[in-house]
Amino acid sequence: MYGVATLLLLAGGATFALSNLTASKQAVQERELQELLTPPGYATQLQSVLNWKMGMRLYRSDTSRSSDTVESLFQRLNVDDQEAAKFIRSNSQLRRNLLGKSGRPIRAEVDEQNRILSLKVLWAQNDNSYIELELFRKSTSIEPESYAATPGTNALELQLQTHPLHASVRSATGRIQTSLFAATDAARVPDLVAAQMADIFGGEIDFHHSIHKGDHFTILYEALDADGEPMGYGKIIAAEFVNNGVTHQAMFFQETGSKEGNYFNLKGQSLKRTYLAAPLKFSRITSGYKMRFHPILQTWKAHKGIDYAAPTGTAVHTVGKGVVRSAGWMNGLGNVVFVDHGNSQTTVYAHLNQINVRTAQSVDQGQIIGTVGETGWATGPHLHFEFRINDQYKDPTSIARQSVPIVLSKTALAEFNQQANAIRTQISRTSAEDDHISLAQ
Repeated sequence: MYGVATLLLLAGGATFALSNLTASKQAVQERELQELLTPPGYATQLQSVLNWKMGMRLYRSDTSRSSDTVESLFQRLNVDDQEAAKFIRSNSQLRRNLLGKSGRPIRAEVDEQNRILSLKVLWAQNDNSYIELELFRKSTSIEPESYAATPGTNALELQLQTHPLHASVRSATGRIQTSLFAATDAARVPDLVAAQMADIFGGEIDFHHSIHKGDHFTILYEALDADGEPMGYGKIIAAEFVNNGVTHQAMFFQETGSKEGNYFNLKGQSLKRTYLAAPLKFSRITSGYKMRFHPILQTWKAHKGIDYAAPTGTAVHTVGKGVVRSAGWMNGLGNVVFVDHGNSQTTVYAHLNQINVRTAQSVDQGQIIGTVGETGWATGPHLHFEFRINDQYKDPTSIARQSVPIVLSKTALAEFNQQANAIRTQISRTSAEDDHISLAQ
């Protein structure tokens, strides 16, 4: 009974409120007012806008191209400055380092008339420093409106400075779907870094024909930056490659006080073997160490080496340290280099387009000794590679696998293990983050 009374009371209150609201609304008298408003100071506002525009500075950036001219570069940067164009054409240092170069970061600062206030080009000097060449107007510290109305009154000057490169650590992970090339590209791994990875694991993994779908890798590597611009890439700090279910790991280690470092697995064994697995960074084996039907002689014949298909001009590296026994033309082998590695062991690099070494020259493992070609008895550009012991032909792949790694000394093992534990954690974290992203996608 109490609940019903309360409900009726509330209903009555609501009716009273609505009734009073209606009465109040009827009592209000509506009135319309019209007044012409003129915004004050049109001329003042316009001058303010013009003054602001006169002091405006715009920043643009691009990358140099080998085909660049002053006109094409200025067009991409939206620069309209005949005085600067004339200066560049007349200055050999600018022409040499700005035009006809590929991949150099360029930064332009221009005024409201698209005239150059500053034009910078950056390039690496070595692995530790980069050069900044800047074309600028001497009066850029003065407000732009002071010279905008009188072009040509501000002298252009050139300044060259050397700065240290900044090394940062980047990580990448990838999974093989079709090929190693495609996987490293998809993971945005630079070609130089991908080639390093192939070199590091080359004694354990045959990247030419033992890669499987589902194999995956994780890489930690150095990136070299110049004032925020990517300028190049350094060494791989650590890497992991899972090939056909087998995990291969590597890290770069340089013992305190030592002048050079090397790559080791996380057990402390050196991954640098006596011979590299292949004389090319990446390639495709077209003919292995076996019997084959010779494409020129048109008969079955033992193939006493390995043929690697690659475009003309591809760099060829010696697989081991040695001395060039001969370098020149030899009948069906065309341009060929023989490298003596000692202990009656010799490697042969044939059908070269170009030879970069001379007889009796000492060469290091991985040194470029020539480029791929199709000289001699060749039906297309490729490298014919042989390994001989006492002038007897051997399978190059098996020789590379039989090389004995060097074990790290006990005195450096404690220092190594400390770094290896940190690398294990970082690789595990990077791999886990990649798996998380893959699941989310």
